[in-house]
Amino acid sequence: MQLIKTLFRDGIHGIEHAYRVLMLVQKIAELEQLDKATREVLEFCAVFHDIGRTNDNIDDLHGAKSIIKLKRINFLNLKRFNNDLIKYIIENHCISDNKAHQNASNYNINDHQKAVYLLDLFKDADNLDRVRFNDLNTNFLRFENSYTLVSYAKSLCNSNFSLENIEKQFKKSYPLLGMMYQYVLFISFVKNQFVRSKLPL
Repeated sequence: MQLIKTLFRDGIHGIEHAYRVLMLVQKIAELEQLDKATREVLEFCAVFHDIGRTNDNIDDLHGAKSIIKLKRINFLNLKRFNNDLIKYIIENHCISDNKAHQNASNYNINDHQKAVYLLDLFKDADNLDRVRFNDLNTNFLRFENSYTLVSYAKSLCNSNFSLENIEKQFKKSYPLLGMMYQYVLFISFVKNQFVRSKLPL
C-alpha cells in the first residue's frame, strides 16, 4: 500500500485523472486500430505519466520525474515496459509538440515516425481530460478520431463510476500492473480514495 501511495498524489492529476486517460487511450487505440502491444504501451503511459508531479501547476519536467520514479521501482518489474519508447512518451508528453518531436532522435527508438505518432495520440488523450475543468481547446487536438471523443471525455467526468466498474476496467488492463499483488494494492488504494473523497472517478 505504501508503494502505491508514494506513486499517486491527490489533486487534479491524481488517480482519477490517470483512470480517465487510460479509458481515453483505449478508445483512441481502438479507433486508430492499433495492435495489442502498441495499445499496452499507451495504457502503461496513461497510468504512470503524471506520477512525477509534485503540484498541479505547469511543469515541463514532471514527465522526466515520472520516469525517475518508475526507475526507482524498477518499472514494477515489467521489463517490457522499461524501454526508450515508454520513456519518450512519458518524458515528452508535457512539452511543446515541436520540441517533443525533435527530441525523438535522442532516444534509442527504431521507428521515430511511429514514436512521434504515438506521442501525439497520447497527448490527445491527456488533453481530452481537460474537460474536467472546462479548459479543452479542440483546436489543439491532433487527430480526427480525437474530436469524436469529446463527448465521451465529458461523460467520464460526469459519471459516477461504481467500484465494480473501476475494478473491472483495471483488471482488464491487468498487464499494466504486472504481478497480482500490485494489482490488489492498486485497487485497494483506489477504493480508499473513492470512499474518502466521495468524488466520481
